[in-house]
Amino acid sequence: MKQLVFSPAAKNDLLNIWDYGADNFGEDAADRYHDEIMDIMERVAAGVYQGRDASHIRAGYLKYNLRREVAFYRESDDRIEVIRILGGAMDHARHL
Repeated sequence: MKQLVFSPAAKNDLLNIWDYGADNFGEDAADRYHDEIMDIMERVAAGVYQGRDASHIRAGYLKYNLRREVAFYRESDDRIEVIRILGGAMDHARHL
């Protein structure tokens, strides 16, 4: 399994997603969604799930669609670096 690393911006995105979920759906729901995102990204790092090419947005980037968000990441031989986790309706190119 490749090492899973989150950029500071991706960590902040996770906090914002949790805050939004807690405010709108409760802390338990926010915890479950956070755990789901982490599980999915761990599966990407393990090679179970494959992202799609996102080089049209940024060279070398891949993306994986979550429920309402999209995780953008880079992959090397030994690690997955999650760059951002953005809302599906956002202008992704502007935020990367």
